[in-house]
Amino acid sequence: VQTCCSSDLSFNLLQNNTESEALLELFDSSQADILALKEFDRYHMGKLGAELSRRYPHEWYFRPAGLAIYSKYPILSQEIYPAGSWPIQSAVIQVDGQQIQLINAHLAKPGILIYLKRGNMKVLKDLAADRVEQIAQLKRADQQIDLPTIVTCDCNMTSLTAAYAELADGLNDVFRRRGWGLGHTFLIPRGFDISSDINLGFQRID
Repeated sequence: VQTCCSSDLSFNLLQNNTESEALLELFDSSQADILALKEFDRYHMGKLGAELSRRYPHEWYFRPAGLAIYSKYPILSQEIYPAGSWPIQSAVIQVDGQQIQLINAHLAKPGILIYLKRGNMKVLKDLAADRVEQIAQLKRADQQIDLPTIVTCDCNMTSLTAAYAELADGLNDVFRRRGWGLGHTFLIPRGFDISSDINLGFQRID
């Protein structure tokens, strides 16, 4: 995401990702002024935290949700919006004399296949309820502060879903406006929790 004066990178590290050097190279190559990270756990903080702090002097790591914001610009305020087990992180950042709100979120994934195999419908219902609450909190955060707002999320949904329509109401989809290519990030068969060396991009879910 690029504003007039800054660029932002939204990225899900994956909890079991131990490729620390590759991650730092990715962040460097992006030349992002602000990082909005998901699934950033204690391992990543231990391996990447010091180096990221050196490059991004302003940081906010919300460990319970695995969310982290690293910024070259001052973070003026911080807010957590509760949403079940998937809270929403909101920060006001001063970018070259202009304040913006950055909302960082990891939306609950449906996980349909794995839970259907186990016959665990309660988990599916709880995840669905969490997603509804998360989207409500995202919209609440967007409306509560009268500032230009950037929402970065691992959204775990396609653009054909009702959840996407609800979330996109009042927001601009930056990929549709400025992106290129298909944008397919959901891989088959890995996306169905099937290990494979060959995976094909099938749908855009982020």
